[in-house]
Amino acid sequence: MKNKLFVDASCLLEILLTRDKAELVLEIFKSYQNLYISPISVHLVYYFAEKKDYDGDLLMGFLNKFTVADFDATTSYTAQDIYNGKDMEDCLQVATAMTNNIKTILTLDNGMKRFKPYVEVVIV
Repeated sequence: MKNKLFVDASCLLEILLTRDKAELVLEIFKSYQNLYISPISVHLVYYFAEKKDYDGDLLMGFLNKFTVADFDATTSYTAQDIYNGKDMEDCLQVATAMTNNIKTILTLDNGMKRFKPYVEVVIV
Protein backbone atom coordinates (compact mmCIF):
# COMPACT_ATOMS: atom_id res chain seq x y z
CA MET A 1 0.00 0.00 0.00
CA LYS A 2 1.29 3.43 -0.93
CA ASN A 3 1.55 6.15 1.69
CA LYS A 4 0.34 9.58 0.47
CA LEU A 5 -2.01 10.71 -2.29
CA PHE A 6 -3.04 14.29 -2.98
CA VAL A 7 -6.58 14.36 -4.38
CA ASP A 8 -7.46 17.14 -6.80
CA ALA A 9 -10.86 18.80 -6.47
CA SER A 10 -11.95 17.23 -9.77
CA CYS A 11 -11.88 13.78 -8.13
CA LEU A 12 -13.84 14.95 -5.11
CA LEU A 13 -16.52 16.43 -7.34
CA GLU A 14 -16.60 13.25 -9.43
CA ILE A 15 -17.53 11.29 -6.30
CA LEU A 16 -19.82 13.87 -4.76
CA LEU A 17 -21.79 14.39 -7.97
CA THR A 18 -21.79 10.64 -8.77
CA ARG A 19 -20.23 11.04 -12.19
CA ASP A 20 -18.89 8.35 -14.55
CA LYS A 21 -15.45 7.87 -12.99
CA ALA A 22 -16.48 8.02 -9.33
CA GLU A 23 -16.07 4.27 -8.74
CA LEU A 24 -12.64 4.23 -10.37
CA VAL A 25 -11.50 7.14 -8.18
CA LEU A 26 -12.73 5.30 -5.08
CA GLU A 27 -10.85 2.16 -6.15
CA ILE A 28 -7.61 4.14 -6.49
CA PHE A 29 -8.11 5.55 -2.99
CA LYS A 30 -7.90 2.00 -1.60
CA SER A 31 -4.24 1.80 -2.67
CA TYR A 32 -3.21 4.64 -0.35
CA GLN A 33 -2.97 4.96 3.42
CA ASN A 34 -3.34 8.75 3.54
CA LEU A 35 -5.50 10.95 1.33
CA TYR A 36 -4.90 14.71 1.28
CA ILE A 37 -6.80 17.66 -0.12
CA SER A 38 -6.16 21.39 -0.15
CA PRO A 39 -8.19 24.16 1.48
CA ILE A 40 -9.00 25.25 -2.09
CA SER A 41 -10.63 21.87 -2.71
CA VAL A 42 -12.75 22.30 0.41
CA HIS A 43 -13.95 25.62 -0.99
CA LEU A 44 -14.67 24.16 -4.45
CA VAL A 45 -16.62 21.21 -3.02
CA TYR A 46 -18.80 23.50 -0.94
CA TYR A 47 -19.26 25.90 -3.85
CA PHE A 48 -20.57 23.20 -6.20
CA ALA A 49 -22.49 21.34 -3.50
CA GLU A 50 -24.37 24.49 -2.52
CA LYS A 51 -25.60 24.76 -6.10
CA LYS A 52 -27.06 21.26 -5.72
CA ASP A 53 -28.49 21.92 -2.23
CA TYR A 54 -26.37 19.21 -0.56
CA ASP A 55 -26.70 18.79 3.18
CA GLY A 56 -23.86 20.49 5.08
CA ASP A 57 -23.45 17.58 7.51
CA LEU A 58 -23.08 15.15 4.62
CA LEU A 59 -20.43 17.38 3.05
CA MET A 60 -18.52 17.63 6.30
CA GLY A 61 -18.64 13.86 6.72
CA PHE A 62 -17.39 13.37 3.18
CA LEU A 63 -14.53 15.87 3.51
CA ASN A 64 -13.50 14.55 6.92
CA LYS A 65 -12.30 11.37 5.20
CA PHE A 66 -9.37 13.44 3.92
CA THR A 67 -6.57 15.32 5.63
CA VAL A 68 -6.53 18.98 4.69
CA ALA A 69 -2.92 19.76 3.80
CA ASP A 70 -1.26 22.87 5.18
CA PHE A 71 -1.37 25.96 2.99
CA ASP A 72 0.83 28.90 3.90
CA ALA A 73 2.88 31.69 2.33
CA THR A 74 5.47 29.19 1.07
CA THR A 75 2.69 27.36 -0.77
CA SER A 76 1.58 30.59 -2.38
CA TYR A 77 5.12 31.51 -3.43
CA THR A 78 5.69 28.03 -4.82
CA ALA A 79 2.50 28.30 -6.87
CA GLN A 80 3.66 31.62 -8.26
CA ASP A 81 7.02 30.08 -9.18
CA ILE A 82 5.42 27.29 -11.23
CA TYR A 83 2.70 29.47 -12.76
CA ASN A 84 3.06 29.68 -16.52
CA GLY A 85 0.26 32.08 -17.35
CA LYS A 86 -2.47 29.46 -17.17
CA ASP A 87 -4.72 28.16 -14.39
CA MET A 88 -3.44 29.45 -11.06
CA GLU A 89 -5.86 27.14 -9.23
CA ASP A 90 -3.98 24.10 -10.58
CA CYS A 91 -0.68 25.71 -9.54
CA LEU A 92 -2.02 26.20 -6.02
CA GLN A 93 -3.11 22.55 -5.86
CA VAL A 94 0.29 21.31 -7.05
CA ALA A 95 2.14 23.69 -4.74
CA THR A 96 0.08 22.44 -1.80
CA ALA A 97 1.16 18.88 -2.58
CA MET A 98 4.78 19.92 -3.05
CA THR A 99 5.09 21.92 0.16
CA ASN A 100 3.51 19.06 2.12
CA ASN A 101 5.93 16.52 0.62
CA ILE A 102 3.18 14.63 -1.21
CA LYS A 103 4.66 13.22 -4.39
CA THR A 104 1.52 11.98 -6.21
CA ILE A 105 -1.59 13.86 -7.36
CA LEU A 106 -4.77 12.18 -8.57
CA THR A 107 -6.85 14.23 -10.99
CA LEU A 108 -9.29 14.05 -13.88
CA ASP A 109 -7.72 17.13 -15.47
CA ASN A 110 -5.50 16.26 -18.45
CA GLY A 111 -3.98 19.73 -18.25
CA MET A 112 -2.25 18.75 -15.01
CA LYS A 113 0.24 16.71 -17.06
CA ARG A 114 2.32 19.86 -17.38
CA PHE A 115 3.24 19.54 -13.69
CA LYS A 116 5.03 16.20 -14.09
CA PRO A 117 8.41 17.88 -13.54
CA TYR A 118 7.24 18.66 -9.98
CA VAL A 119 5.02 15.73 -8.94
CA GLU A 120 3.74 12.42 -10.25
CA VAL A 121 0.40 13.16 -11.91
CA VAL A 122 -2.07 10.28 -12.14
CA ILE A 123 -4.93 11.07 -14.50
CA VAL A 124 -8.12 9.05 -14.17
